[in-house]
Amino acid sequence: MKKGFRTAVAAALGCCLLTVNVPAATVTFTDVTSSNPLYSFITRAASEGLISGTGNGKYDPSSPLQNAQFISMVCKLFYQTEVDAFQNTYQPTNNWWRSCMEVANTKKLLTGTTVGDSRQTAGAWNISVVESPINRYDMAQIIHNLSTQQGFSAPTAAELNAARNRITDWDQIPAKYQTAVSSAYARGYLSGMSDGTFSGSSSFLRDQGAVVLCRLLDAKGTISSPTYTNTTNLVNGKAPTEENVVSALTALQKEFPKGYVWDVRTLYQSPVLGRSKGSEAFAYMLADRVFGNLGLTATTAEKLKPGDVILFSSSYTYAVVTDVYNGQYDYVSCTSNGSVSWTGHGNISDLTKQDVIYSRYKGTGSYSSASNSVLSDGSAATEKNVSSLLDTFERKRYGDGDVWDDSYSSAAFSSKKFTGSQGFAYYLSDYIFGDLPISDTIKGSKSADVQVGDVIYLYEEDLYGVVTGVSSSKIDYVTVDSWDEVDWSNSVNFSNLTTSDRIYTRYPDGKSSGSSSSGNSKTGTLTNGKSATESNVSSLLKTFLAEEYGDGDTWKDTETYKSTAFSKNSVKGNQAFAYYLSDYIFGDLDVETTSKNDLRVGDVVYKSDWGEYLVVTSVPTTSSGSLGYVETFNGKVDESTMKFSDLTSSDKFYTRYPDGGSSSGSNKTDTLSNGKSATESNVSSLLKIFQRDEYSDGDSWSTTKTYKSTPFSSKTVKGSQAFAYYLSDYIFDSLEVSKTNRNNLRVGDVVYIYDWDEYVVVTSVSSSSMGYIGASNGKVYTDTMKLSGLGSQDLCYTRYPSGSSGSSNRTDRLADGSTITAKNVANLLSDVVDDMDDVSTWSTTKSYSTSLFGSCKGAKAFAGDLSDQVFGDLDSNTHTDPDDLKVGDVILLDKIDHPDSDYTYIVVLSVTSTQFTFAGVDRYNDVTWDSRMRLDKLTEYDTIYTRY
Repeated sequence: MKKGFRTAVAAALGCCLLTVNVPAATVTFTDVTSSNPLYSFITRAASEGLISGTGNGKYDPSSPLQNAQFISMVCKLFYQTEVDAFQNTYQPTNNWWRSCMEVANTKKLLTGTTVGDSRQTAGAWNISVVESPINRYDMAQIIHNLSTQQGFSAPTAAELNAARNRITDWDQIPAKYQTAVSSAYARGYLSGMSDGTFSGSSSFLRDQGAVVLCRLLDAKGTISSPTYTNTTNLVNGKAPTEENVVSALTALQKEFPKGYVWDVRTLYQSPVLGRSKGSEAFAYMLADRVFGNLGLTATTAEKLKPGDVILFSSSYTYAVVTDVYNGQYDYVSCTSNGSVSWTGHGNISDLTKQDVIYSRYKGTGSYSSASNSVLSDGSAATEKNVSSLLDTFERKRYGDGDVWDDSYSSAAFSSKKFTGSQGFAYYLSDYIFGDLPISDTIKGSKSADVQVGDVIYLYEEDLYGVVTGVSSSKIDYVTVDSWDEVDWSNSVNFSNLTTSDRIYTRYPDGKSSGSSSSGNSKTGTLTNGKSATESNVSSLLKTFLAEEYGDGDTWKDTETYKSTAFSKNSVKGNQAFAYYLSDYIFGDLDVETTSKNDLRVGDVVYKSDWGEYLVVTSVPTTSSGSLGYVETFNGKVDESTMKFSDLTSSDKFYTRYPDGGSSSGSNKTDTLSNGKSATESNVSSLLKIFQRDEYSDGDSWSTTKTYKSTPFSSKTVKGSQAFAYYLSDYIFDSLEVSKTNRNNLRVGDVVYIYDWDEYVVVTSVSSSSMGYIGASNGKVYTDTMKLSGLGSQDLCYTRYPSGSSGSSNRTDRLADGSTITAKNVANLLSDVVDDMDDVSTWSTTKSYSTSLFGSCKGAKAFAGDLSDQVFGDLDSNTHTDPDDLKVGDVILLDKIDHPDSDYTYIVVLSVTSTQFTFAGVDRYNDVTWDSRMRLDKLTEYDTIYTRY
């Protein structure tokens, strides 16, 4: 969850670690009382040694600040070493300011200022100019020059535009100062007068100078986190599991070892946790380095995990948990002096309600595992993943013989606290399933009904446990015995279960998505929710080989696995690996036999003469080519190839593609490959990702490279046609293909240009031209052409569902698939704004097809496009009640009630009890991202479009 869309002041990460300073004694002045609105800035600046008084204990806050005074302050803050070097050349008798002015000139801080221009013209310092009051224009220019020299991060185009919009006398600012003024505003160093003007010719006063110096000091000592883009995995690309988090923290220990001194006065800006200092900043930095952009949720001591951030209320110290085991935890933190220690240790039971704990395991935005049908670590609710969490729990938390003597309450089961086996079972169940609810209560169960992770209650023994394994005759489970010791070796025969015994499951719909009897077999999707196409299967295979088991990794010949899709019995060794990998990809999709000539990536082959099972990793285009496969051999994972002709009629071939291996089929969800609605904005986003991650301008695409897209053709094609089909499938997955015409072209459509004999994919469309991407002469390229250049022999294909650029949103969810809540809208809107923050102008001639407004242009198109990126194709209603205004709503401002407004259609970004911020396009076609308006300025004549 992000705190705000942008930070006001940011500096580069690599240049801002400071040495530890001892806080200075507080300095006060007799003419600056606590009632002065700038008292805290003046007091702090004096205590830090940035400013000094005028004598007799006074500061004289309302007097103008001289050029020499301000420039000297800046140089002593940032260039003290250089100033000291100049002191030997320019003694105090040669003007007290001389050394600082020379340093400032050398560092190009005075470029474009009055005092700098004077020296350049005369070739010497003009004392009357140097000692004259500095005006606000020159102050802004010096700050801008300093920020550039120090490498402070530049404001975005949106931030600069927003700064200009806040300055009411912007048109009166000389062009030479406009960049500096907007930059200083956007960075938060300067602000306007009470009437909203900048008043650049006015003198800068001494009290205002203290404010600027404090902000520059903060900028000098501010660390901003890098820009993180991860949404589901950790920063290192691995899944957010406890083991991977521990591994990431271990790697960071080498960078910040025991005894490392963290500057406790350094400010740190976290994109998720906000701004902080001291041990809080250190903890936030470590958490960001591990979790990046992953969200933030409050958690409890019972659910403590490695990577969680703890605020110890007794000492007000922040720490990051490094490991959790046997009711205990280790942590890393830094002392009040900044000394880093990795040997912190505590008992979970000693944590109190006053201790605050934050978890970062959730994805970006708000999160509810109940609605997302995932486990506590974000993985799919499959028996394989549940077993993995059970293994981690046994290894890291409570193993055989460990003592459980705690109490626990589970929202899923009961609000009461329970001890003994019941408390333990509920605790372990929550550890695995997070906030998933109880889906089913099974009575007198059979083996087919029970799954690993279910909670079992044996009535006669009054004993609770969690299922660890199931066979045809018995259930294995873990529980706590009468001595409070954890016991993993219990079992009960099915024949001994009675109708009084209970088994509770928390798998969605009562079944694991790894069971062949339900789940994704009915939707035709893979375990990651994408359609069962060869390209998606290949992607999952690459993930498996990179993160689970790669070439040379160990898979013991005695290792067992049960895939209910293939067999009711457990298998081992080579066969177990093949089934395990197949389930990893296809989840609970049904198994069918197929033929040698219909093999696809992900299919399972039983090589009869070898007595081994293989999983196909690549399929040759000709019968003389080689088949790629992965298997296990002598206890090791082995990626290899074999001649396709070596496959015989005695071998067996299994596929789990729907309809016997069709890589497409009817996509009944009418969604793109990422699960989002088929709107032009969502297609454009996928196109950007493709050009960033797959193929961009100048990349190689061989003229002989082949590809087969079932939606387009049953034949394999090559060259530019293969590229266009490949890209189209990348975006539209298995959506059907239909012909269209040049007047209805949309982003993502495929065009065959007859005269060139080339296929291209449309990247943008205007009223007269189109942008496109294609492959020619072995290279990927981008270009534009006039629509009038398309003739009757050119062919246009679209894969948008018929009727509009976005199909009916049958799920009543936002564009990213999340539920429609103000929190989810705010999070998604924040991501969309971040993605678009480099958009500073908006064309008034370009026409957009929006779900909200239909075809439109200008400010209306901007608002409609931004709204569609959040709400997809959800319907809208209108009202005129400002008290019911929500984040994401679009407002049409009435021209009569807002005659001086630069805006017509605006999108609400945030709402408080008195005001709201918004994004919009002004009368000059400039985009603003954070303008504000009071709620009481809205009237009954302003129209509010809401899509909740």
